[in-house]
Formats: sequence, C-alpha cells, structure tokens
Amino acid sequence: MTEASPMTFLTPPGRAVLGSTGVLMPNTEARVVDVDSGEDLEPGQRGEIWIRGPQLMKGYLNRPDATAETLTEDGWLKTGDIGLC
Repeated sequence: MTEASPMTFLTPPGRAVLGSTGVLMPNTEARVVDVDSGEDLEPGQRGEIWIRGPQLMKGYLNRPDATAETLTEDGWLKTGDIGLC
C-alpha cells in the first residue's frame, strides 16, 4: 500500500510461512483491532491490521477528512486489511 511505502513486513530467506505476512520491519509496530471499536484483539482473533512506523505517510495532501479516516491521532495507519493476531 502506498501509504506505507516502501514496506512494513518482510519474509527473510528460508522463513516463509504459508498465510503469513512475514516479520515486521525494524522500528515498525503492528496490531490487530476490532473493526468497530478499535480495541486490541486477543491472539487467534480476526480483525483489522493497524501499523505504525517511520515509513508511513503523514497524511493525504489537502485531504484532512481522508487523513482522519485513515490515521489515528497517535500515528496508527488503519490498513483496511483483515488478519489474525
């Protein structure tokens, strides 16, 4: 996703796991949250993946409404992707 250029996860050689996004890039955080409440979910639960790190965009140019929908005040990017913790 362009909002998280260049990347957030990677798969080191020889460590591919079917269905996994890989491991987080250095200085990057991820969490899986309830789609409706934004509350963190327990391991094994399905929810929206949020990420935070220095590679994320600061916002959409001249689009404060779109920025507020996509980024939380404390810098978490709501990816819209559903995954498991």
